[in-house]
Amino acid sequence: MESVGRGLIRPDVYNKVLGKSIYPDDLEFEDMLYAGVKRSTIPYGKVKNINME
Repeated sequence: MESVGRGLIRPDVYNKVLGKSIYPDDLEFEDMLYAGVKRSTIPYGKVKNINME
């Protein structure tokens, strides 16, 4: 193996360092939906209902 013990340059490193890489968070699609997480403020509480409005 020629690469054992030698530093290798990853092919995507230059674009990442220069800020040119495209990450999943950078993508936008038509009719794209967004979601978030709402954490409970009551530990070990029980859900009585969910308002879907």
